[in-house]
Parts: sequence; structure tokens; C-alpha cells
Amino acid sequence: MNLLHLSDIHFHKRSGGVWDLDQDLRHQLEKDVGQLTQEIGAFHAILVTGDIAFSADRKQFDTAIEWLERLAGTAGSPAENIWVAPGNHDVNRSIAGSARVTDARQAVRSGRRLIQEVLADEDYASTFYEALKEYNHFAANFSCQIGPNEPVWTAHLPLNDGSDLVLCGLNTTMVSGPEDDEATGRMMMGPLLRFLPEYANRAYVTLAHHPLPWLLDHTDVHTQLQARAVVQLFGHTHDQIVDQIGNSLRVVAGATHPTREASNWLPRYNALRFGVRK
Repeated sequence: MNLLHLSDIHFHKRSGGVWDLDQDLRHQLEKDVGQLTQEIGAFHAILVTGDIAFSADRKQFDTAIEWLERLAGTAGSPAENIWVAPGNHDVNRSIAGSARVTDARQAVRSGRRLIQEVLADEDYASTFYEALKEYNHFAANFSCQIGPNEPVWTAHLPLNDGSDLVLCGLNTTMVSGPEDDEATGRMMMGPLLRFLPEYANRAYVTLAHHPLPWLLDHTDVHTQLQARAVVQLFGHTHDQIVDQIGNSLRVVAGATHPTREASNWLPRYNALRFGVRK
């Protein structure tokens, strides 16, 4: 099974237009994926770990749909096998910066409210999802939208021995807002074991945007992911990092469209192959 992993595409208001400098990058990526598909076979799915848009605008997401579906065709992957997780640029900052949402976010970050308590209260939880409205409109095209009643999505892919590879879309943007940073404005994910139940003949691959150093609850998340996920996919930092930690592989994607002003500017994507040795 071949899976294509992208992150930080950052479709913006110029994407698809005359002054879209990243259009050539995407063309080269499509060309490279086409050549790789000839060498190793078709891809079964495309996984995107956040920052699909730049400012959570519907037009940016619409451009993303068109390109991702074209990329799926190049990769030999069914369009319905595109799965995404949200990033901080997929959060509407105007809504996330409102007094109501800011108060709710600060209650969680300060520890005055546990994130699982907040998410269990549908009225309160809906406050956080207001800022993901356009993202969810986009994600619904691929059946992986999230909300108070479904904070995590899963999808099952059969492996060569009849067992399941379970893709699990996690949300690190629940407390994302205008003040995000790695020091005082870190993210939270909350307990994961409910969404990663341990069963025979099941292996988990998790998709999340922010790597663990960006999470306030990183110690708990690390423990839970290490116990249950064979592969952990992340984005956000624009650096490509691959670490084997115990029996788990942790992959930070690198960026499809990294910041051009950055000294380490280098567009990246990942191809992963899964199989069970008999």
C-alpha cells in the first residue's frame, strides 16, 4: 500500500492566478508523483496534515479541492481517498479572535477547564468549531469533517494480510488563535485512547498538524501515540524530520509551499509504503 503525505500547501488568494509563484512548484510535484507512480505503482490515498489554506477562505479551499483531485488522478488514487487534518492556517482568525472564543480558549489553556470537559459540552464545544466552519465545508468533500459529536475521523484501509490500517485524523487546532506561538500560545489535543482503541489486526496511522513540542499536553499525547500508532504524521514546522521512536515512526512532512523568505526553503512531500511481512 502506497500513501502520499503532504502538508502546508498554503493556498492563498493569488493561487491559480497569474502571480501565483507556487503554481510551478505544484506542477513539478505532480510531475514527480507521476514518475514515482510509474516506478512503485499507484497510491492508495493522499494524506494532508494541515494548513491547506492560508487564511481559511472558501476560495482558497476550493482551489485546494481542484488541485488535490487532480493530484489524485496523477497518483492513481481514488478522489474519495483524500484525507485531511486541520492546521492553524485553516482556522478563521477573525472568529478565533472574538471575545467569546478567546475566553473559551484561555479557560482551556490556563487549566480552568479540561479540554475533554469542554468538548463533552456541545454548546460550549461548538464555540471552538465556529472558526473551522470553512475548513469543515472543504473537508466534507472528503468525508473527514470534524465537530463536537465527531472530534476525530477514522478510515480503514485493508492491508495485504487482511488486517486494517486505520487512518486517524486528529485536531491540534482546538485552541488555536491569533496569539499562537511555541512558548505561551501552544496547542492542546486532549485524551486520545478513546479514538485509538487497541484491537487485534489493527494498526493506526495518525494525522495531526502541530508536532508534539507545540502541545501543552505533549507528554500525555506522546505516551498515547507511542502505545497505539505505528506511524505518526505531522506538519507545521516546514522541516522534514523522520524519527523512529520505539516501535513507532514519526514523520514531520516538510512543506509543499514553504515560506520563500526562509533560509532553509526547500519544498517537500513524502511517499510511504506499508505492508505486512508474512
